[in-house]
Amino acid sequence: MKQRIKSHCFWPTATALAAAIFFFDLNQPLGVAGGMPCVLLVLLALATNSFRAVAVLTLTATMLILAGYALSGAGAPLSVVTVNRGMALLIVLATGITVCLIINQRQRLEMITRLDPLTGVYNRHHLRSVLDREINLWRRDASPLSVIMLDIDHFKSINDTHGHQAGDFVLRAVAGICAENIRNSDWVCRYGGEEFVIVLPQARHRDAGEVAERIRRAVGATRFEVGGSSARVTVSLGVAEVSPQHVAAGDLLHAADLALYEAKNSGRNKVSYDRDTNRHKKAHAGGNPRRAGGFPALSARLGARSIVTVSNTYPRHEATPIRAFV
Repeated sequence: MKQRIKSHCFWPTATALAAAIFFFDLNQPLGVAGGMPCVLLVLLALATNSFRAVAVLTLTATMLILAGYALSGAGAPLSVVTVNRGMALLIVLATGITVCLIINQRQRLEMITRLDPLTGVYNRHHLRSVLDREINLWRRDASPLSVIMLDIDHFKSINDTHGHQAGDFVLRAVAGICAENIRNSDWVCRYGGEEFVIVLPQARHRDAGEVAERIRRAVGATRFEVGGSSARVTVSLGVAEVSPQHVAAGDLLHAADLALYEAKNSGRNKVSYDRDTNRHKKAHAGGNPRRAGGFPALSARLGARSIVTVSNTYPRHEATPIRAFV
């Protein structure tokens, strides 16, 4: 993506150019081509992708042409100068319209490169740029960030039974349900195949879990008309929150993918959290280990003296890592 001139650099440049045009026009006899430098002022808006910049510069150029006409002495017959300034105004307006069309085309092309053509949500390429930006914010400001990875259950059977058009319809419908159940600041991206990733800035794992559960219920409650019949579709979702263990976009996506795999492996149509998020939840669950989903503390005693205490804070039915046990 092209680097565009920042506002703190662009607007002083535009102001200096406008002032130079004004003083030049004021101190010179009003000639035939006196209004043409104003066109350059409007063309400066091409350095941005802002319609506001085009409007401001076009209005400024118009005022400069009229001010020069009113304040400067004529260096040519007044009728010729009047016609010339009128033509300059038309050229300025035409230039402003042309610049708007160019910027609009730029934005359309840029949007095409960001969107998935089938579902209309953002694509994988844009997902990485969003995650990189949000993770940088987390590193700088400790801003919370969570992601949800979603997979449509038994999607292959939908394609095999009803055809790929039905599968495409289900993909678009699920993408729409995801978009309806998130905030304006969140991002829905198609990760590939039947998988989607939702990026939730300023959201803890608890908030992301609520969003994931809301999406799961909404998809499950929707009847999909595929192949001339009504069908139910379910989704599995994995939730991960950025942490010191997930310091890159790939790490965070991998954590969400592992949580998704756990949801798929334990029956589908459910929401699961990655292990770091599970430990974070347990750390805030209080002193009762049963609330944290673990086992009560066990003491092995020799006589009356406790020689070792083992407290399993890992989820049920999961192996405790050797390093953590030791």
